[in-house]
Amino acid sequence: MQCKQCGSRLEPEMELCPQCGTKVDKNEEIEASSGKGVKILKIAVSLVLVLALLCGMVLVVFKNDLVPGHWFSSLPGSIPKDGNRDNVTCEGTYTASRLGLKWKNDTVVAKIGDEVLTNGQLLVFYGVVKNNFVQTYTNLSSINLDMKLPLDRQTCGLDETLTWQQYFLQEALNQWRLYVLLCQNAEAAGCELPEEKQQSLHDKYNQFYKDYVETGMYESVDAVMEANYGPGCTYADYLNYATMAAIASMYYNQMIEEQTENITEEDIEDFYEDQKDYLKLYNIIKGDGNIVVDVRHILITVQRVVNKEEHIDESDWKKTEEAAQKILDDWLAGEATEESFAALAKEHSADPGSVEKGGLYTEVNKGQMVAEFDTWCFDASRKAGDYGLIRTNHGYHIMYFVGSEEYWHNISKKNAPTWRVNKLLETQRDALDIEIKYQKIKLWEAGYYAE
Repeated sequence: MQCKQCGSRLEPEMELCPQCGTKVDKNEEIEASSGKGVKILKIAVSLVLVLALLCGMVLVVFKNDLVPGHWFSSLPGSIPKDGNRDNVTCEGTYTASRLGLKWKNDTVVAKIGDEVLTNGQLLVFYGVVKNNFVQTYTNLSSINLDMKLPLDRQTCGLDETLTWQQYFLQEALNQWRLYVLLCQNAEAAGCELPEEKQQSLHDKYNQFYKDYVETGMYESVDAVMEANYGPGCTYADYLNYATMAAIASMYYNQMIEEQTENITEEDIEDFYEDQKDYLKLYNIIKGDGNIVVDVRHILITVQRVVNKEEHIDESDWKKTEEAAQKILDDWLAGEATEESFAALAKEHSADPGSVEKGGLYTEVNKGQMVAEFDTWCFDASRKAGDYGLIRTNHGYHIMYFVGSEEYWHNISKKNAPTWRVNKLLETQRDALDIEIKYQKIKLWEAGYYAE
């Protein structure tokens, strides 16, 4: 309170101003204070109205963006978050609104050394893992997966401690971690993408633009990415994934090729012992006597020998046999090697399925060929280098037995290199020091949101 005459400060209990002696008018001061209060109230009300108007405008402008990833229903199977910051169960759901995802695009959600994964990039990994799983798994209902329902509301049929959303998120993060490892190994080994592959990656944008934007399906290439992987996902996020995938795949295949060249009997045995329970499901059992064979043949048809398609009689078959026998005799009179047999097959065989390979069929299973062919190949006395002449409905076959192999050994030999590489990469991947910020991760479930 102040004196009206001299402006001195007055205490509430004072009747006279101590400086000039002017009497203090209490009623006037109360009226003045009330006026200030009214002014403050009016200003506050105005601010509230302005804020309400702005909020209304935001709701209109961002109406679609504020819609959550799906209706938050009470469907059974949802697993509550446990708050464990080191596990995918940190959050019960990772589903966000469109606007939330757009704001989260550049948020770093994982790190391995200097390598970072943003939320936008994660959306691509998550979408690819989920789509690949759905396309390759033959019976989704058997594992309690319904793609018409929210994934964070369904218990995973492969791991009952997770929802399907958590399961796919975990797989997506593992995929990124593996790609980082393979890309780092490729760089350390001096492996670079071939120029044509680099050019293919460079041309992807133009291809998307031509296929989807020029045709009017989408307004931009980024809109294509959002439609496939979620709001906020950009072409740059997709290109990051595509580049990593190309390098990782190239180096992974190179590792398998190198392992194949150096495969040992110990590797083959180790693979079988590790996988034998799984192999038994497909009747692949060590020591069961099942074999596969490699064989070459030269097919001489009656039609080609007698130069006619109809009215074939035994005399025609006799001429065909004589023609086949002559080729066999010529081979025996020469070097009589597998290589010389292959050369004759390329020259004389009428079998389109093997002629370019010198008549070779590999890994033939019992019952795969016609009866006479099958009987000759799987004769218990058959050994490498055997030859012969047989007749089938197709004509006369000049046969050359390359060799045989136990079925379990054949399957193990083919799969051991990949198995060995996968075990090595799994060990290296798990050793990577990775930091995952689960609480910052936001996902989108296409098809589950309200229109």
